[in-house]
Amino acid sequence: MDGLQFQKAEFASNRPACAICKSAIERTYFHLNGHTICAACAEKTHAGQRRPSNTWVLRGLLYGAGMAVVCAVGYAIFTLVTHIEFALISIAVGYLIGRAVRYGSQGLGGRRCQIVAVLLTYFAITVSYTPLIVKGMREGAKRQADSAKAPETGKSAQPLTPVPGAANATSGVSVQPRSPGALLILLGLGVIITLAIAAPFLALSSGVGAIISLLIIFFGLQQAWRQTARDSRLLMGPYELEETTPVA
Repeated sequence: MDGLQFQKAEFASNRPACAICKSAIERTYFHLNGHTICAACAEKTHAGQRRPSNTWVLRGLLYGAGMAVVCAVGYAIFTLVTHIEFALISIAVGYLIGRAVRYGSQGLGGRRCQIVAVLLTYFAITVSYTPLIVKGMREGAKRQADSAKAPETGKSAQPLTPVPGAANATSGVSVQPRSPGALLILLGLGVIITLAIAAPFLALSSGVGAIISLLIIFFGLQQAWRQTARDSRLLMGPYELEETTPVA
C-alpha cells in the first residue's frame, strides 16, 4: 500500500513506437517495409538511399584501393606461409573492401560502388598469389638450369688457348654485371601481376583445384557486392497519427 499514490493521475499512451529508435511517435510517421518509424528515422533512411555523387564514388574508390593493398599483402603472406586458400579469408577481404568503399562514399551504395568493390576485391585476392608465382618461376628456372648443366658434368674441361694481348687489354679493367634498370623491373612486375590476375582462369585446365579457387574468389566478390548495395527497403509516407483519447 505504501507504493500507491493518489495525487497524480497516470495515463496510458496509445501512440506507437518507432521500430528503429523505439521512441514514441508524436504526430507524423512513415512505413519502412511495413514497420512504423518516426519522421527522424525516415529522414535518415531516405538520405541513405540516395545515389552517391561522382566525388563520393571516387572517394570510395580511393578508400577501397587502400584497403585492397592491405588485404593483398596480408593474404599474400598467409598463402606464402601456409600454401592454403581459405574461403573465409576471401570473404573477409570482400567485406573489408566493401565497407571501405561504402565508408568513402558517405555510407551510400549503388551499382557503381558495387562494381568498384568487386574489381578491387578480385584484384586483392588474385594479386596475393604473386609471391607464389614468383617462387614457382624461380624454382622452374633453377630446375631448367640444373638440367642444362647435367650433360656437361661428364665432359672434361679443355684448357683455353691464351690470346696474345688479351691480358694487356683486360688488365686494370673491372667487369661488373649490369643491374636491370628500373623500367625493366617495373615491366617484369607488371607481367607477373597480369599473370596473377589471369591465373584463376588460366588454371582451369588443371582440374578441380582451379574450380575451387574460383569458388573461393566468388565468395569474396559476393560479399563485396552485398556490402555496397543500395538500401532498397520501401519507404512510404508521411502519415498523420490520429488523435486518441488517453485512458486513465
